[in-house]
Amino acid sequence: MVTCPHKTVRRQSVPLLLGLVKCFSEAGRYRMYQGLLRSTGHAGVLELLIHSIKNEIDQALKVGKESLFVGSNPVLFLDRVMSISSDMDLMKESNRVMAILNFLRYLLIRDTPQDNQVRPW
Repeated sequence: MVTCPHKTVRRQSVPLLLGLVKCFSEAGRYRMYQGLLRSTGHAGVLELLIHSIKNEIDQALKVGKESLFVGSNPVLFLDRVMSISSDMDLMKESNRVMAILNFLRYLLIRDTPQDNQVRPW
């Protein structure tokens, strides 16, 4: 969907992907995010996934119940996405880098050292 030459198809694929992920239970969404993060290399798709994971964490923190998106789980599977090498093209990967920095900023602001629910500290 990402490499489709038709702009309308690419734009329609975003809500389709997000709707597909929302069809699953929490455990299914967690595994779906893991698989998508592992299989995709496109910076725009990674940006969308990181943003969706941030929303899942925010929802879990607002509800206050035990969740796969709270604890050390999110940081563990985002470890692959957060790796930045010295030989990468920053212009090509700028969406991914900015999404990662925004996600980390959100975690540090939202989850204080006293609470430490997502364990970024």
